[in-house]
Amino acid sequence: MTAAQLAIYYYEGFLSSHTDRGVSDEAKEIRDRVEHVLEDLLQSLSLGESYRDAVSALCEIANRSSVSNWDGYGAIAVSALAVGQAFRFLRTLPSTLRTPDLSVDPDGEISFEWYLEPRSVFSISVGPHGELSYAGLFGRSDAHGTEYFGDELPKPIMDNLSRLFSRRY
Repeated sequence: MTAAQLAIYYYEGFLSSHTDRGVSDEAKEIRDRVEHVLEDLLQSLSLGESYRDAVSALCEIANRSSVSNWDGYGAIAVSALAVGQAFRFLRTLPSTLRTPDLSVDPDGEISFEWYLEPRSVFSISVGPHGELSYAGLFGRSDAHGTEYFGDELPKPIMDNLSRLFSRRY
């Protein structure tokens, strides 16, 4: 399956973005209701537009960089695993965030970047096995590190996104 095909499956809800350990009939009912609410939210103009824009960008870059040497400088092809992790990451972002700029790194990871001004920027690279490498500039301060993506967005990632958009640094 190509990265672009996997992107379509994620977009259409074929694969779930959240971990679900429930096996009872009640758990299935809750899962179905949550998916229905999420689908309704994504169709709304105000809440779903940013997500739809990001999904479109992710599908485009996954398709464009799904072969080795896609950049003419020996870049690694983006893998279906990296695309899957990027979609999972995208679905956990707060719906109030503006659409990030998306790109593929030469190592095959997918980057999400929010650039506000020269010293107000935050970037996250999503790896194929759930590694989230991040770096940010917040005025005279900076932050960087690596977190692993489990069931939810790691606290340092959320804290830095909040820091970027609070503009109180």
